[in-house]
Amino acid sequence: MNGETFRFYAAFYQGSRARLVLGAGLSFVRALALLPIPLLVAVAIDDSIAQSNISQLVLIGFVILGLTVLSAAIGIASRRVLARVTMQAQARLRETAVAALLRMSRRTYSTADDGVLHDHVLQETKRVEQGTSAIFDHFLPGTVLIIGITFVLIRMNIILTAVTLMFVPIIYLATRWLGRYVDDR
Repeated sequence: MNGETFRFYAAFYQGSRARLVLGAGLSFVRALALLPIPLLVAVAIDDSIAQSNISQLVLIGFVILGLTVLSAAIGIASRRVLARVTMQAQARLRETAVAALLRMSRRTYSTADDGVLHDHVLQETKRVEQGTSAIFDHFLPGTVLIIGITFVLIRMNIILTAVTLMFVPIIYLATRWLGRYVDDR
């Protein structure tokens, strides 16, 4: 997406900055809620299982469950905030699209297929929804988790972290290749 396209779509979010920041903050907190889980798993494996401490292992399991439920609840709250913002942006986009349709010449409008015009408006509004979801539901929490888990891995075992990070370019290239392969099919 180039800068001009980004600015075009961003204009539909005008007046929603506070809610977007709230949604981004909730997405960030949602990811932070999951960061202690690898440390808890390490404690469970290294201490609880090694010492046959069943009560500690069960407690760790419940804490992990609680963190997962907390993350899901924050995700629902984030999605609710962002759904309102997205619906408002979609309404603005539809208004713009209808205004553009009304500016068309009568000849162009009468010769065009109604289904194609309708599909075009729907595709544009779907792009707004998908873009918002991609950024706030996937990209932001994913970035926080990647950075957080990297630091957790460094704390646990720096050699294992280095070996794991060596595979990042291979995974990236394989993912791009698979994406192109799937798109070609």
